[in-house]
Amino acid sequence: MTDAEDSCQETLRESRRQTELLSENEIKDSLAVVGATPQRMVDEPTEYFQKKINKTKTMDEKFENLSKEIKNKIDELIQRDKELAQQLRS
Repeated sequence: MTDAEDSCQETLRESRRQTELLSENEIKDSLAVVGATPQRMVDEPTEYFQKKINKTKTMDEKFENLSKEIKNKIDELIQRDKELAQQLRS
């Protein structure tokens, strides 16, 4: 996401350097024609990847909960086995 922001800024800087005859708005309008806008270069990819990050975090939480649940069940089984073994010894 930072790379996208840097790329967008570099595109604008390079455009300014290459086109001294155009105003700032004319440069931005020309870049927009070819899709080089902050929204297209930064906002949309950032939103896309943020959704992926959020989905990954949600999945991580689910796996963590499942792992805890499995561990608890295993601990329960071990305790039952110990109790059963104790009863068999008696």
